[in-house]
Amino acid sequence: VTVSLIMPTVLFYVSQRAVFVAGCILYALSVAGFGSIIFLNKTNMIICGLVFRVLQGSANAALYTTSYSIFSMKFDGNEFMKINSIFKGTIGIGLLLGLLIGTILYIIGGYFLPFVVFSTFMLAVTPFVAKIIPSKASHEESKIMTKRDGADSQHDIEECVEDKGGMVKATAPNFVTVRRQMNPFRVVCALI
Repeated sequence: VTVSLIMPTVLFYVSQRAVFVAGCILYALSVAGFGSIIFLNKTNMIICGLVFRVLQGSANAALYTTSYSIFSMKFDGNEFMKINSIFKGTIGIGLLLGLLIGTILYIIGGYFLPFVVFSTFMLAVTPFVAKIIPSKASHEESKIMTKRDGADSQHDIEECVEDKGGMVKATAPNFVTVRRQMNPFRVVCALI
């Protein structure tokens, strides 16, 4: 819960790609660590199990928050709802297939194998997924402008100006803003 509360503020200043890659690495390492607790004695097993599950939950919160921030910045209205539905559907399919694949791996190699296979797969896929994630921080992304119909060339672009309300507006007549800039820390404080 704590990570979910501070993650919007982190995403405001740090690039989505960096947070996503860090979340993937932390998640994979915590899954592998949780799988390796079988080799510890009973007291250390309980302590390390709790630590690895907390780390896994924190990484999961970072991954979910980053995914939703990308969706909300790239898609509007009905498109966002469609992408969100697809995202939730793939999570459900993954949870269903995870039971089957995990059971098969458990039968083949015991308790440790499913965790190692999953964490290895996650680490192997992370560089490929990172290439498609935006590399700019949210506060930079919120200043992107789009051309209005009738704009004839790139030379119409001028500097952006922020007014007191946080609205980013263009001084050129052929461009409009696409997003209202807000401070995520204020949103989190308002929710608390």
